[in-house]
This record gives sequence, structure tokens and C-alpha cells, in this order.
Amino acid sequence: MLGMLVLLGACSGGGTSATSGADTGDDTTARFGDVVLDILSDADTTPDVKVDVPPDALAPGACEPMVVCRKDGRCTEDGMKCIAASDEDCSLSEGCRMWARCKAKSGACVVGSADDCAASPGCSEQGQCGYDGVECVADDPKACKMSDACFEWGRCTLDAGECKVMSDADCAPSTACDVKGACTADNGWCLVGKDADCQKSKGCVYFGLCTAKDLGSLNPSCIAASDADCAGSSDCQQVNKCTAKDGQCVETPATP
Repeated sequence: MLGMLVLLGACSGGGTSATSGADTGDDTTARFGDVVLDILSDADTTPDVKVDVPPDALAPGACEPMVVCRKDGRCTEDGMKCIAASDEDCSLSEGCRMWARCKAKSGACVVGSADDCAASPGCSEQGQCGYDGVECVADDPKACKMSDACFEWGRCTLDAGECKVMSDADCAPSTACDVKGACTADNGWCLVGKDADCQKSKGCVYFGLCTAKDLGSLNPSCIAASDADCAGSSDCQQVNKCTAKDGQCVETPATP
């Protein structure tokens, strides 16, 4: 056994022969003449070492504050995973509120039936009122035309399970066209495509935003490019905003 010798007494002279523990009646000491040394074992000198063992399961309640619970209904701990263990887990999730994923199945929230889709906000807002056996999809042209997405953004035509902008005719009745002049279909969006789009918009009538700017960009818009744009607007007639400046109609300074 390896050991460490600790001096217990002062040397008082004498011989240098060692006396074993058996001679002293104690196997933890040794005598060298008049000197007694204490023998410490390895066990006495090795510090305790704590080893952190990774948990094999999430603590109860660990999943509830997580995004996967709020978004996907995975609110119950299962080992080191969060799963949807019941319809109750799914019921308060974003997936249930928006997309009818309100039934727990195999640890996930899924759509249960076509009725779930028809009653969901995804139906009224996006036209996704049909059920393909897995998800809610758009499968009825009428549902697209009655959706908020059609009224607001011109997504009125059914195509490949979605309601999309497919033509200027889709854009024409939309709020985006009526208010902002976004009346031209372009790669699935209603955008400002020409001055005529701006001139028939409420932005032109009320605020003098009658000229198209940045055509061909990702974000074209209608602006007041000249005093002529402002002249016919309600703002000019009612609050004297008849001067174009930085794309807006501003109040015309009083003449001295």
C-alpha cells in the first residue's frame, strides 16, 4: 500500500532503525528511533469527485413553457421528448386554433376530420376548408373566393391545394387594389404595376398618391410625385395639403 508519512513527534536522538506497526501495536504508525510517524493510506488523501449523470427524463411540467407546446401541442413529457399525449394538449395550440390540428395521435396533433377543417380559421381566412386525410387544404374554388385572403390580397383562384393570385381579375376587387393600387398580378402577388393602378385607388382620391414608383421592384408603391397629383385630392381641398414633397402631399405655405 502506498502511503504518506506524517511527523507526529520531534526527534530526540537515538538510532535510525525502523519499528513496524506490529511492534507499536498500531498498523497505522511506524517508529524510527524516538520518532513516530503516522501512515496515511491513499483512501485518506484522495478527494471526493462528483460525477454529474445526465437525466433520463424531462422534469414534470418542463414542456409546457416551450414553443413546441404553444405551437404544436406537444406539452407532455415522454422521456427526453415533448409529445402531444391527449386532445387536451392539442386544444390550446396554435395548430388547433388555426389549422384544425386538434386530435392527438402518435404523439402529435393532427386534423381529425373535414368538419374540423370547415370550422377552422384556416377555412375562412385562407380558403383551406377541405381535408385530404392528413391536413386541411383548399379544394373548392368557391371557398377561395369567399376567403379573407381573396378579399384582402386577391388570392382568389384555386391552384394545387392553395388559394393564389393568378390574374389581374383576382386583384381587382381586393382591398390591396382599392386602397393601395396593388391591382396587377405579378408572381403570385397583387402589386402596383402602372400609374393607372394608383389613379383608381383611394390613396390617390384622398391623399394624392397617384403616381407609381419603383415599378419592377419587390415593393412598388403609389406616391405623390407632383403638385398635380395632390390638386385633386381630398387632403388638398379640405386641409390645404396641395404641395408634393418627398412622395407625400403636404400643406401649402401661405402666400405672404
